[in-house]
Amino acid sequence: MKRLRFLMGFTLCCLCLSLGFAAPTKGEIKPSSDAKAQPFAVTIGVAETQIKAGKPFDVNLRIVNVSQKTQTFRAMTCSWPEHWKSSNYHVTGAGTTCRKNSLETITLKSGEAYEKTLSMSVDKVESPKPIAFRMGFTPFSSKTTYWSNVAVLQTATPTLAVMVLPTQMQVNIGEPFYVDLRVVNISKTPQSFRAMSCSWPQHWKSNNSRIVSTDLWPCMENFGKTIELQPGQAYEKRISMVVSDVNSPKTVAFKMGFTSLGSHATLWSNEVTLEVKEKTLAVMISVKNKTIRAGEPFDVSLHVVNVSQTPQSFYDMTCSWPGYWRSSNPKVDRPGLEVCYGNYGYTMTLKPGESYERTLSMSVPKGSGNTQIFKMGFSPSATSPRYKRFGNDMIDQPASTGSTAYEPSKITHWSNALVLQIRD
Repeated sequence: MKRLRFLMGFTLCCLCLSLGFAAPTKGEIKPSSDAKAQPFAVTIGVAETQIKAGKPFDVNLRIVNVSQKTQTFRAMTCSWPEHWKSSNYHVTGAGTTCRKNSLETITLKSGEAYEKTLSMSVDKVESPKPIAFRMGFTPFSSKTTYWSNVAVLQTATPTLAVMVLPTQMQVNIGEPFYVDLRVVNISKTPQSFRAMSCSWPQHWKSNNSRIVSTDLWPCMENFGKTIELQPGQAYEKRISMVVSDVNSPKTVAFKMGFTSLGSHATLWSNEVTLEVKEKTLAVMISVKNKTIRAGEPFDVSLHVVNVSQTPQSFYDMTCSWPGYWRSSNPKVDRPGLEVCYGNYGYTMTLKPGESYERTLSMSVPKGSGNTQIFKMGFSPSATSPRYKRFGNDMIDQPASTGSTAYEPSKITHWSNALVLQIRD
């Protein structure tokens, strides 16, 4: 009896192998084959087959009606990536964001195609080299998945990594904010790339159309230069960005991509999520003459306007109010401390459309070049400060041990940019 069971099991095992049943490869989903004629054919294409683990790359997706009749299917307008899945667990979608998502019906005549582009990436852990995958498309409310052709990628060990760090995590719509950018050599050998000396912001781009650069680069000479980085060294820059869409959600996420001079590959940074607030105050600055002499003070007119629909209040000082202002350019700054008698705080309230105006003395030191560009940032206190008496003045410090001094606003309202011509 035991010998008979053994022979039956051995025969069944051989039969299964002869029919082609095999366990799927580790890390891969084996697409099922359907003998029935399917109305849709799915094809995929990858522009760059040489990719780096952890870095997004684009996959072109195409659904073609291969039947002789008009065919329809339904898909989401914004979250359409959820209809797609990869056959390989190492290759995953990078996701997408949107404000409005609805269900739509796609109608394709015979031979017509529905096309999309999906951002994907290969994980950094134990990714095989090379790596093959297919993409499966499942229409809304359908149980059928249409699998594509096989695409093969060659993965390479990354040599450079891009990191982004905003100077503030809360921003106002339309108000510029600064982002620190770093390109780090994470390899064990020296690396080099080329970038423009002055118009370097052109090498950077955001993956979110709502977040754009506001940087200008006035300069006398602009040329390509070679950046050499030893292992662990970084190329660092600061760029001005702004959330431009007035209908932006409460939070917005973005990455920064760096494309060196002459390269077709873009290195993408980590993702950063910002808290977006409705714009309440707009700051505008002006000067009587944009041509100034180095080392001599010049006046900058400051205007803070309430652009919201409700009254806005903030705290100010009668004398030391310049402490709430800062320049975006360290070479365009205040020449010294203000001298005054009787310094105290008060509440400033602006009705919609009203403005707060001041004049601040600034200067540019000698040897600063022929051109300087700057903005002015206004960071008022949103809470009542605690003051300490100093003679006839009140200074914004803790009143006693254990008390809490006021905290400046976490949001800086940045002005327009001004370009100054410097004469020595």
